[in-house]
Amino acid sequence: SREEALKAMRDVDILFGKIDRELFLAAKNLKWVQVSSAGVDAYLFPELVDSQVLLTNASGIHRTPISEMIMLMALALAKKLHKYIQFKNKAIWKRIRTEELSDKTMGILGLGSIGMETAWKAKCFNMRVLALKKKPIRRPTYIDEVLGPEDLDYLLKESDFLVITLPLTAETYHMIGERELRMMKPTAYLINVARGAIVDSKALIKALKEGWIAGAALDVFEEEPLPEDSEFWRLENVIITPHIAGMSPNYAERLVEIFCENLKRYLENRPLINLVDKKAGY
Repeated sequence: SREEALKAMRDVDILFGKIDRELFLAAKNLKWVQVSSAGVDAYLFPELVDSQVLLTNASGIHRTPISEMIMLMALALAKKLHKYIQFKNKAIWKRIRTEELSDKTMGILGLGSIGMETAWKAKCFNMRVLALKKKPIRRPTYIDEVLGPEDLDYLLKESDFLVITLPLTAETYHMIGERELRMMKPTAYLINVARGAIVDSKALIKALKEGWIAGAALDVFEEEPLPEDSEFWRLENVIITPHIAGMSPNYAERLVEIFCENLKRYLENRPLINLVDKKAGY
């Protein structure tokens, strides 16, 4: 029960799972928290951020399921699968123009483990791959250009598929708004599997309704569950999934592997893997 959890927290040194402000304030000896998600925006309340408590995340375990979902969404948008599902539900036999991924440009915002895996898969489809990363890295052979934050406009203008795999931070909140959406090609698609608040929902709905971009595939939203009265539900050029891109039958096993490796390191006083910079937010 909640009461039992709060009582138990008094003696906890290590927490594996979710934590909130109330649980944190009840802890007297807490040294390290291993959360079960890659994104940590829900855990960065001031008391935890300002404390000496270590925070590690589950970065890396999503690279396979989410990169697969991104490629599925790109293929579905290119091949108009969402349109054909709509036709099937109405018993309509109709052919519409479809596209190929080959030679199209995929722009990836965020080059962590998911972004890297997505870039590799996109290159396997013979796509041109652009990727934006905050800190410079050596360019992998399967990425055509690694860009910095100052090159966002270039990436937006070049991309046929804009893929968002960034963490949600103060810097990335509403990073994609009206200005950015208007820069994109009218034939381009937006795929968001990161956090809904990275995109300004009102601006995106306007862009989709007025044809600034061709369509979108969205697994995440600013408000979840997505309200029944949201306009997203009624837009025919949108694919919606309920924040399930990271789901996998291997999730728990991979998560426990990270925790066990970190527990060994913690007991041996060695640096932990997936250590979060609480000030940076990832």
